[in-house]
Amino acid sequence: MADWQAGLARALVAKNDWDEALKVAALSLKLVGNHALAKLAEADAIAGKGDIDLAIEAYEKAASYSRDNPGPLVHAARACLAQNRPTTARAFADRATQSFAEFAPAWAILGDVAVAAKDKATAKAAYQKALSATRGSIDKAAIKKKLAAIR
Repeated sequence: MADWQAGLARALVAKNDWDEALKVAALSLKLVGNHALAKLAEADAIAGKGDIDLAIEAYEKAASYSRDNPGPLVHAARACLAQNRPTTARAFADRATQSFAEFAPAWAILGDVAVAAKDKATAKAAYQKALSATRGSIDKAAIKKKLAAIR
């Protein structure tokens, strides 16, 4: 039941239905207090509502609930970058790439963070690693386009 609730919460996040996602994630977390996907859905919903500080705490917990899953770190980096928290975004992206060196989305978000910081060398290297990484799904055409845009 908790897995189903967490999946529903993720679907609601995808629809930008933040309040309902929070309600459903809370139900899942009531059933299984350390449910990583439910906590990740909660974090994404909180970030979607604009409270990045509270979202960061939830992302940290989601990452601690599933130490072998890079998703919470990547989601956290994306959310922090979107809400103009570049230093925190870089910290999450660095953790993701250091802990999950073959996870393409981690390298892609590090590239995005580096572009935002105008760090062209890091962005280029990160995007190249994203293209050669063996785990995770990325839009390779979009990454190649981003790479080509770095001058």
